[in-house]
Amino acid sequence: MNKCWAFLLSIFALSIGLAAGLTRAQESLPRTSASGQEKYFITSVEAKVKRGLALLEKGRPDDIRQAHRLFVEAAKANDPDAEFNLGILYMKGQGVPKSDSVASEWFRKAAQRGHVIAQFNLAQLLMVGKEVRHDYSEAAKWFNEAASHGHVISAYNLGMLYWKGEGIAKNNAKAAAYLQQAAKGGHLDAQHNLALMYLDGNGVSRDPRHAISLLSAAAKAGHLDSQFSLGTIYRDGEGVAVDFRSAATLFEGAAKRGHVASQMALGIMYGQGQGVEKDFGKMAYWIKLAAAQGDPTALQALKIMEGR
Repeated sequence: MNKCWAFLLSIFALSIGLAAGLTRAQESLPRTSASGQEKYFITSVEAKVKRGLALLEKGRPDDIRQAHRLFVEAAKANDPDAEFNLGILYMKGQGVPKSDSVASEWFRKAAQRGHVIAQFNLAQLLMVGKEVRHDYSEAAKWFNEAASHGHVISAYNLGMLYWKGEGIAKNNAKAAAYLQQAAKGGHLDAQHNLALMYLDGNGVSRDPRHAISLLSAAAKAGHLDSQFSLGTIYRDGEGVAVDFRSAATLFEGAAKRGHVASQMALGIMYGQGQGVEKDFGKMAYWIKLAAAQGDPTALQALKIMEGR
């Protein structure tokens, strides 16, 4: 495997954005049916959650405090939506002191009752939360639970944990399987990383054509790393005929949006006249932009160009 590919795949960070939206009752797992007094009780609990959400949308301090009270009352009845929303309040510090530790406790309660977004948020806090003991093994467990219910980002994160061997034994085949799940769900980073695995036959059968198909789809959707990787394939002729013009076009598209590796690659192509007319002025322009972002190769090239 080309060292460049190995490096690229190794540096893709786990997605770390927490799902900070609020959930209504229907977004959790369905409740069992009930009748009579029990049915009235459940409806009352759901009404408290619904009212709490409406108050939160108003956003005034008194409304948020009232929403917190309603969620606490509903949570006493083991309502997973109320537990989840209490986790959100503590995670964001809305009406209560901000605390990832308390948030994780509420997310865990909801996660144990099958609340998918709570499972995801708990896993994220177990990896990156403050005041929370980081536990990648337990994070993998909750990502797996959420992924089994179709949560796309959880599938991606679990795939990357298997790829890196964090919290679980490194397993490239399982990494590819979860990245495949996330890729089918439209996760662009998953499409890109899975493509790199297909390029090298890492965890999957080597299939450059499928890799190019994945990268092309992600690049068309505006994924900068995919534009760069696809450009590199065309520049180097890996699985396809060398096509400098297509490579330069892809690099330029990403470079204009600030992708540092594409800026450097495009600068080199202008310096060598590959796919574009040789132009040392444009070479210097793109290399300087990459250097301004701290790219070590660009900084070194800039020193050489300036005779330092």
